[in-house]
Amino acid sequence: MDWLKQRLFETNSFRELGDVQRGGGRILVKSVPGSLPVLIAAYLSERQSKPVLFVAETLEDAEEAADDLTVLLGETQVCLLPPRPHFDRPLTAVEQSERAEVLLTLARGERPVVVTAAAALLDSLPAPSAITKNLYTITKGETLPRESLLKYLVDSGYKREMFVEAVGQFAVRGAVVDIYPFGSAQPVRIEYFGEDIESLRAFDWSSQKSTGEIADVTLMAAELSREDQTNLLAHLPQDSVILWNEGRGAWTTLRRAFDERQDWFGSRKIRELAERVVNGVLDEDEDEADASDDSLEGESADDNELRDEPLPAARVVISPDDIRKAARDFAQVYLGSAPYETDHTLDMAATPQERFAANLPLVADKLKEYHAQGIRPVLLCDTDTAGERLAQILHERGCPEDAFEVREGGLHHGFTMPSAHIAVLVDHDIFGRMRRRRRFMKFKNVVPLHDIDALKPGDY
Repeated sequence: MDWLKQRLFETNSFRELGDVQRGGGRILVKSVPGSLPVLIAAYLSERQSKPVLFVAETLEDAEEAADDLTVLLGETQVCLLPPRPHFDRPLTAVEQSERAEVLLTLARGERPVVVTAAAALLDSLPAPSAITKNLYTITKGETLPRESLLKYLVDSGYKREMFVEAVGQFAVRGAVVDIYPFGSAQPVRIEYFGEDIESLRAFDWSSQKSTGEIADVTLMAAELSREDQTNLLAHLPQDSVILWNEGRGAWTTLRRAFDERQDWFGSRKIRELAERVVNGVLDEDEDEADASDDSLEGESADDNELRDEPLPAARVVISPDDIRKAARDFAQVYLGSAPYETDHTLDMAATPQERFAANLPLVADKLKEYHAQGIRPVLLCDTDTAGERLAQILHERGCPEDAFEVREGGLHHGFTMPSAHIAVLVDHDIFGRMRRRRRFMKFKNVVPLHDIDALKPGDY
């Protein structure tokens, strides 16, 4: 997708955004439909060399943005931080790994694009110092008793299995220990010689075959101590840019989520229930719960003070006011709308792409209209074969060959930007098909083992 970035990033609209953003402050950018928000994030990351926090209104929007940004920037430049669910269920292993990936990446001093939903900003996180202190790096050639490693894994929330197939698991076979670390795209295989680590290899979980040697691996617990808590913004580099997609909507969602969580913890009875659920000791004796209700009628002044005490650290919710205060330390860009007064306002003058509902004659007419206006339509298709077939159909319906171009690539939404003389159309615009979002934690394809010659050192 370098061609698209090149075409847009050289326009006056993007250059003006770069010039204004370098001055800091709060910027409102209007008329940014479709996938333009992720292209702005890519611009700030690539051309301005800025770490970016992309805040979407919902988790679904965040997943779409992360998917598009991965297409534009590559897997290693994008992290997704999902919001922590309410206390009706724990984090899944993938959710734990996604959170660990973000914290590990920032703790290493890297400068990625972090994508998150507005509600995730309410989640308390371990302080940066706690992350650094609790990282566990294993290096090839070091001496590390195997039992010490296994104890660390169990204490850190990893589950022992026969074979490693998902994040947060480990397996032991004699002198070989397989681990799928939280925050890692691949599991690792540790081979012992006595108490020395003789070999470290990444491997494919599906085929159990080695994919290459590595010098070290960093492990992180599923959940760190929550005594020293802070918010996500405390982990960002100082020169980061916070990008609020649909700024007013994102802040409305954030405040609504905060109110819902406050209501959920609003009574003493619900607080006590949450305490039991979190600690795994929920009492099924309803009589005891009824007695607790009766005791509230005659509670003392000390009881009132207790009820007003803050929730334990494990259930701290960051308030929107604290988030707003922390955000003031960073440059902020609001896309579409802003909940607060801004220092600058820019207008990309772009429009959403039309929906054609698979009406290809209508598509052909629109392409000819774009061509007559001096706007270059670009049709994004998942494969070259699909693109060639679509182009053939449009030519048969009277659309000149020079009226459009077909490119392989995928974004979730199209747009028209007259100032850049480009109109981007995607499957969703033409056929009404939503692009399938990939799971953010990707796994390698299975490689069948046809014969013994395919084996190499490190395979089991």
